[in-house]
Amino acid sequence: MCLHMFSLCTKNGFFLTTEAASSIISSSTVQELLQTVVGYGPLGAAMRRNFITEWEYSTVSASSANVHLVHSPFNFEMATPKSVATNWLKFLEFPLPFGLSFYANSSNTSSLYNREQLHLYYVCPSFVSQEWIIFWQRSRLQWWKQFACRPENFVLDEKNSYIKFILPNTELNQDSEYIVIENIDTYQLKNKSVLHFMTRLDTGLWSILRDAFFDNYRQWTDESPINALLKIHRRLAPIKLAFLPEENVQDQVMFCDKLASELNMIPITSKSYNEGSLESRLAYQDEIGTPMRVLIDDGTISNGVITLQDRDSGISEHIGCDSLVRCMQIMHQRY
Repeated sequence: MCLHMFSLCTKNGFFLTTEAASSIISSSTVQELLQTVVGYGPLGAAMRRNFITEWEYSTVSASSANVHLVHSPFNFEMATPKSVATNWLKFLEFPLPFGLSFYANSSNTSSLYNREQLHLYYVCPSFVSQEWIIFWQRSRLQWWKQFACRPENFVLDEKNSYIKFILPNTELNQDSEYIVIENIDTYQLKNKSVLHFMTRLDTGLWSILRDAFFDNYRQWTDESPINALLKIHRRLAPIKLAFLPEENVQDQVMFCDKLASELNMIPITSKSYNEGSLESRLAYQDEIGTPMRVLIDDGTISNGVITLQDRDSGISEHIGCDSLVRCMQIMHQRY
């Protein structure tokens, strides 16, 4: 199932892989799969951007813990996390406690495996460090769980100080039954404690995709199962809304393109799909994790009423075109 998900994501432009990916077999480990990934395709790049945006929002904007977003000038290939924290404290004198949130890229590998990280350093007086450790551990774990279809698979390992994603039972033939997605460390600097949370961007994205992957899933019809479905959370999904004309005719296609352009201005990433049968286009949206879709027919052109389908609830409803923008804003707001 892991290989099926990886192949699906590679085919649809989430991952760009080396030629070695073709020799990967079902017994390959997650690490071996990720080591063949050299970049992100269009959908992967969009999901990566959404992932980083949500991470920054959770650590900075949504937090009342005095965390600041910065750009790191330090060479992470030559520095230890403790030395990075020491260097930051030389430049910054925020009142305690405070935190620093930033992205880092290690260029010493051609694959994406362990190359990109998201760092949160939090500095506090030593005598309250335990309270802040508990606060951030819970906060970071909840952040992962909110995007999960199976939140029980995202677990805090307090003994080993990391957050891990537990692979489904069908994949226990891997080297390990879990992969580490976020490391947690603590350092002492004189009378200060420095908490360090390092999110692994590559394995984190892979874990979200693996958690969202379902085989032989029955969604839009009870007659036959869909071959594959990615139930990516709406805030991480690369395409938020797909416009699907019932027929590939000019009026319907132009109407879809117009609505998609309006939503992209908000921005809510939307796209119109008009090639192939309606059934094949619906199946493709399931494969790439699109949470919402709009069906357009001749009636829409005349009366301005569209059919809005929600992937997660399976509910279809008819709404006016003039209500679509507001409806999507409400659905995609953070909660």
